[in-house]
Amino acid sequence: MCVKRRAARLFPSAAACYTRAMKRPPLLIVLAVLTMVAGGFRACSSLNELTTFTLPRDTFVKLYREQAESVPATQLMPPSAREKLGEQAGEQAWARRGVAIPLGVVNLVLGFLLFFGAMRALAGSHWGHGAWEWAARLSVPYVVVSTAMQLVVLRDAASQVTAVMREMGMGPPATSAMTDMVGTMIQFAVVIGGLLALALYVTCWVYLRRQEIRALYPAPAATEE
Repeated sequence: MCVKRRAARLFPSAAACYTRAMKRPPLLIVLAVLTMVAGGFRACSSLNELTTFTLPRDTFVKLYREQAESVPATQLMPPSAREKLGEQAGEQAWARRGVAIPLGVVNLVLGFLLFFGAMRALAGSHWGHGAWEWAARLSVPYVVVSTAMQLVVLRDAASQVTAVMREMGMGPPATSAMTDMVGTMIQFAVVIGGLLALALYVTCWVYLRRQEIRALYPAPAATEE
């Protein structure tokens, strides 16, 4: 019987979870749903990125080369230019694996904690509340570092495109200006995405630390009779 009671506390039924979730403050529910979406996306994207680093170097670079050939923005370039761009991007990504792999592992762990922490918090779990708050707090510096790294990668990619176009004498100066404008727009979108992510995690962190929210999640020892 003791084992059954412990199992019931750890794995409550779907109906019980839904009932508990509906009793939570509306803002908590909204933040939990947004966090689950963000956490699930981060975990899946990191898992996919880390999987590619397990490939041999030649296969890894070939993957980038094939991606460059299928990108719509490069369809106006000759095949040799697309192949060169993809190869350069793959070589640079491989050279950055010493930074990308640790960041990917951190993102994978934080993504899982955000997803399961928010989900368990909706069910009234003390562990879920703590995991969600902890992961949201650590996500703030991670987003800053990740956004900065993405901007560096985009800057290098724009420089590669410009260099290849000049080397092959492709297009008038207006084409280069258009390429720079597209690169700037992508960088702007990355910055906006980073700011939105920061807003979400800072809001979760501050909100979950409020006393009235902490009171909804008493320690397990306080609930056992």
